[in-house]
Amino acid sequence: MCPPTPPTADARDVRLLDALRVAAVLLDAERRVLHANPAALEFFATTRERLVGRSAAEALFEPSEQGPAEEVLTKVLAGTRWEGELPVTGREDTAGRTHLSITALHVQGHVDGALLLAEDAGSSRGRAQRLAERLTRLARVTAELLTADDVPAVTQIVIEHIADAAGATVASLSVPVDDTTLRLVGLRGGREG
Repeated sequence: MCPPTPPTADARDVRLLDALRVAAVLLDAERRVLHANPAALEFFATTRERLVGRSAAEALFEPSEQGPAEEVLTKVLAGTRWEGELPVTGREDTAGRTHLSITALHVQGHVDGALLLAEDAGSSRGRAQRLAERLTRLARVTAELLTADDVPAVTQIVIEHIADAAGATVASLSVPVDDTTLRLVGLRGGREG
């Protein structure tokens, strides 16, 4: 039996990605790598042959981070955007601190894949800009909390909006039952079991 043929990217998309100076990886709807631009190949210290056609989680992320990466990709391929830090492969010089921005790509009203952009999380200008954006998102969520008038509303804001604003893949909210007991009222993400 022959191995499956790796998926291919549209030539126009490839030329656009290759012109970017930031590491850019194009994924299909099944989370496989379609294309990595030259900046991405250098950033991840790999070759196109090692990436194209492989699972993005396996090809780009450290084994201990593949579960969280899968959770992020599931969320993004459901139509949202995610931004945050996850350790990736090939980045020993930065202790794996990589800032990622992953955006769903929509074609004719449905999600057809995703674009992953990666940069060194240690750059002070980039870090300052991301921090300012995150603080702005958290300020908006804080305003939402001020208008929440019951536990379900607060729970939704905490486990969805605050987690998204902070770039978290897992969020929970617990309330005290008594001096020694907490009750879990909301949970998003994480692994079953």
